[in-house]
Amino acid sequence: TEVETIEPVQVERYVLLTEDARKRFKLRQIRKKMTTPLTEALGDTPSEEMLKPHNFKELPDTTQIIRGSTCIPESEAMNMLPFAAIMAIVTSYKYAINTWTPGIVDFVIDTAKKLYNNKKEKFQLAPLHIIPKIGIGHQAYNANIDVVGEGATWQLEEVLTKKFLPKFDRGMITTTNYSCAFFHRNGLYYLFDGSV
Repeated sequence: TEVETIEPVQVERYVLLTEDARKRFKLRQIRKKMTTPLTEALGDTPSEEMLKPHNFKELPDTTQIIRGSTCIPESEAMNMLPFAAIMAIVTSYKYAINTWTPGIVDFVIDTAKKLYNNKKEKFQLAPLHIIPKIGIGHQAYNANIDVVGEGATWQLEEVLTKKFLPKFDRGMITTTNYSCAFFHRNGLYYLFDGSV
């Protein structure tokens, strides 16, 4: 079989230059806006919050827990836990805390390990952290981490109740030996601890 092709009639042809292709690529990147955080309806009482469906398991002391199958080893906890706290906070903007599963907990830990491996300096030494694009599924989030209080003389309870919690509903605590994320929702506190 023989196929004969002929030039199309009256079709304008354009050659896309490399420079034009780069400009189009940059424009597409600009159009991809960062994902807006999950907005949760608040205003319930703690008892109403406890009645909502959730994936937590009840413990004998009336607390609740979700465990993943992975954790950060004790030998690397000091350096990796801040990144686990960051990922827990970022993930809470995509998935409401009461919908978390062991798979989400594992995702947070695994992604924290990747963030740690891509770090440029020790977390505790940097005065301000900006992680530009953290991808969760097809969505990207920014993480801007600022220091609210530091030093040997500040009181944790005072900083949380007077400076932090009136303005924010989630944050992280980082010391030289430990880091965790915390969430305040409808009068209840949630804690994310990625350590053993």
